[in-house]
Amino acid sequence: MMKRIDQDTDANKIAIGYSFTNEALDLLKNDSFNVFTISNFVWSDEDYKEVKGGDSKHY
Repeated sequence: MMKRIDQDTDANKIAIGYSFTNEALDLLKNDSFNVFTISNFVWSDEDYKEVKGGDSKHY
């Protein structure tokens, strides 16, 4: 995993998770995080909201 980090940048923040929503990935990448996931499943905050049956902004 560490070999995949771009050594030519000042970004030294790492986010590790099973999977992230598209919105979460955008936020992490905009804040210069190196993102590592176990799953490549693509989903959104809205998908999460539908699965959980609630408002995704509160999770």
